[in-house]
Amino acid sequence: MWLNCMREALQAQEYEQGFKEYLLDQLSKPAEVIRQACSGA
Repeated sequence: MWLNCMREALQAQEYEQGFKEYLLDQLSKPAEVIRQACSGA
């Protein structure tokens, strides 16, 4: 859910598309770790 909010926020910015993709990729790594920790996986 947080990652979706970040995706929407990035789309509202005037950054280059490549940077948006890079940043979202970097944010997805800790988001996945947190998701797994919260789900008990």
